[in-house]
Amino acid sequence: MDLQPFPTLRILEETLVKRTRTWSLALALLGAATMANAQVIEVDDKLPSYQKVDGSLRGNLSSIGSDTMNNLMTLWGEGFRKHYPGVRIQVEGKGSSTAPPSKRRPSSDRCPAR
Repeated sequence: MDLQPFPTLRILEETLVKRTRTWSLALALLGAATMANAQVIEVDDKLPSYQKVDGSLRGNLSSIGSDTMNNLMTLWGEGFRKHYPGVRIQVEGKGSSTAPPSKRRPSSDRCPAR
């Protein structure tokens, strides 16, 4: 008579523990590889600092393209408008395939695509 009432549960538990360890190791190695490939970006000290133009900058800034970039482009637009309130920002996210054709037309300034 087996003293273990549910031997299949014990086997299942051992299998899950092994898989969890394997995935943990794989993720740790992936993280280490990613960090090893990270690059430090250096900015040329000779570049002049950005100088804001006078507040009279006016016009439209349009972004047409990837819908996955909508939030980021909207955030950038809001930050830009803090410095230049006379600029109207328009963000259209209709998919990545709309970016290249819209760049050929004078209807957009930025065409983000994934």
